[in-house]
Amino acid sequence: MRTLAALVATALAAPAAAHDPADGRPEDSRSGLRCLIQVDPEDRIAEDGDLVVPEGTRVDNALALHGDVVIRRGAVVRAAVSARGAVVVEAGGRVEEDAVAIGGGVRVKPGGEVGGDAVAIGGRVEIEKGGRIGGDIVTLGLRVAGRDLAREILDKVEAEVRCAGRRDEG
Repeated sequence: MRTLAALVATALAAPAAAHDPADGRPEDSRSGLRCLIQVDPEDRIAEDGDLVVPEGTRVDNALALHGDVVIRRGAVVRAAVSARGAVVVEAGGRVEEDAVAIGGGVRVKPGGEVGGDAVAIGGRVEIEKGGRIGGDIVTLGLRVAGRDLAREILDKVEAEVRCAGRRDEG
């Protein structure tokens, strides 16, 4: 997951020329930049909406672009990342490794568990009584004169880059 989180963070924070697999031309030769995130069959991705991992489901990587990742009771996710949303671990839900929110927060409800780090860039980490985080709690927020600069930077980058997921069928 550290790889997936790093990929999403890099794509959102440091845009570079992407190649369109359809024509091979650098995407920046047209209008704007684009990143493509490849997901495996064991992964789940949602674009422009929430990704809800239901009870009894096991997922490798859970990724939401412009939405929340919600891990319900009895669901197990190896790692969770949300870009422009939150990661919410409900009572009885479990993230085995890291939970990362870029442009949002991480919320662990009573009985919810994150085995690794909880990271919020442009948001905050909230642990309700009875929730558990096994690793570090990391938040990055840049506020100057009441302005949230982390979110403003994300807004500007997002205006230039559009990320999309593509499933790797193996």
